[in-house]
Amino acid sequence: MGNLTALTMLWLSNNHLTVLPDSLRNLTALTDLYLDGNPLTELPDWLESRAPAPAPLRYRR
Repeated sequence: MGNLTALTMLWLSNNHLTVLPDSLRNLTALTDLYLDGNPLTELPDWLESRAPAPAPLRYRR
């Protein structure tokens, strides 16, 4: 999934995810990430500190 560098929106809602794959950090154009409905216990640091990013990443948990 990390090869989809032009991807801007990603819906991962209701997939029973407990952690996010590290490869998501390579999605540098990503601006919207939907995570609702997953039992995530914590979000990785890179989710908040992506740099450089074309636009702030909005995510819904």
